[in-house]
Amino acid sequence: MGQDRPTSRAAARAIVVVLTAVLLALVLAPAAGAAAPPGTLLWHDIWNARTPGVIANVHVTSAPTGDIYVACSILRLAPDKYDVIIARYRPDGTRKWVRSWSRGVAVDEWVQGIAADADGNLVVCGSFSGGRAGTPDWFVVKFDRAGDRLWTKTVAGLAGGDDRALDVVVNRAGRIYVTGFVSKNAGGKDWRTAKLAPNGTTRWARTYAGPEGLDDLPSAMALDVDGNVYVTGFEGTVMQTRRNLVTLKYTPLGARSWARVFDMGREETGVDIAVRRSGVAVAGRTVDAAGADRDSLAVRYTRSGVLIGGSAINGPVGGADAFAAAGMDGLGRSVFGGYMTSDLTAQRDAELQWFETDWSTGLRWSWAGDAARDDQVTDLYVAVDGTLWATGWIDTLLTGRDVMTWSSGWDAAYRWDDRWSTTAGDIGDDLVVTSSAVYVAGRRGNDLLLLKYVR
Repeated sequence: MGQDRPTSRAAARAIVVVLTAVLLALVLAPAAGAAAPPGTLLWHDIWNARTPGVIANVHVTSAPTGDIYVACSILRLAPDKYDVIIARYRPDGTRKWVRSWSRGVAVDEWVQGIAADADGNLVVCGSFSGGRAGTPDWFVVKFDRAGDRLWTKTVAGLAGGDDRALDVVVNRAGRIYVTGFVSKNAGGKDWRTAKLAPNGTTRWARTYAGPEGLDDLPSAMALDVDGNVYVTGFEGTVMQTRRNLVTLKYTPLGARSWARVFDMGREETGVDIAVRRSGVAVAGRTVDAAGADRDSLAVRYTRSGVLIGGSAINGPVGGADAFAAAGMDGLGRSVFGGYMTSDLTAQRDAELQWFETDWSTGLRWSWAGDAARDDQVTDLYVAVDGTLWATGWIDTLLTGRDVMTWSSGWDAAYRWDDRWSTTAGDIGDDLVVTSSAVYVAGRRGNDLLLLKYVR
């Protein structure tokens, strides 16, 4: 035993040395699996058909199951028609499947909106050509997580004219709300907003017609935490030479709570809507009677329909300006994004405009490429605490059009930005923000593109 002691002591000393080295390595080296900083690009995926087509109308949404869904239309070059494409991804970037849907090789299908329910089922809305009397009709299609089609619902107005679904949302119970328009026998178009059960059965449908019986079209819808439905768009006025911005609120049972018309004596159109307990934000655009002065338009209401403020935002020169997206935080502060004309060469810069709770104007911020061409914000999201994420594109001399994604705190307090580029011409069309990530869907040239960032 006495002969074994030196060996045991040496072994013990060796173990201590090894443990010390390991501990030092753990202290001095970055921890494995340490969280990546906000704005880190985690992965990207590019897709096109085996016989490549041209991607358009890209949308993205997330499901409580963790699934990320992308939908778009693809122009099949051989029949020269658009089909619907949907794809399901997991958070690690695995593309689980891609499915196409079409009513026939001689029919165009245009995707206008998507939403997912709590079980990971996907609902897609839009319109298809060759419907009643050969004109477009609207469709709503529901798919399960495996990509199998559960049901299809189409709507054709009584006049056999142009009928289209334009947006869709799904509540926590799986009830589906769709808005669009239908043509009338007497001419013109009316809003149509419908509630569907999870199996596709229509629970109620409501129309909205402006007082002059002209073209009245919705553009976007949103739900609040109590299940109320908000829709924005426009009503035609004065022999089609003007439009008034209209916003409606329905209860979950389909009763109209209020309808508000915003009229500045010009043409006003609502294009996007965001709703929180703190209020309702509507993004839009406005143009004078001569069609020469085109400005961005921001409007805010309380959830009970009281107008807080409405402002036309003009760029530094008298060119075309427009908002495309709206967001609101938990305090009632709002952000609007789109583009503004920045110089006499009609170059458009991406624009973000902040408004405080009392509707006083906050900071205006923009991004501009170096190619003297067009840049734009296409979509944005504002969290309850005022954190903003926005996407769109920026034009550059070196690579052409690039995807631009940007994040800030309130009033443009910079957090991060990323420019994703190839030489194919890249665009960020839509984004969705989850508890940990930001997903941006768009196009790389004619291909479908999905990017994932750390939130």
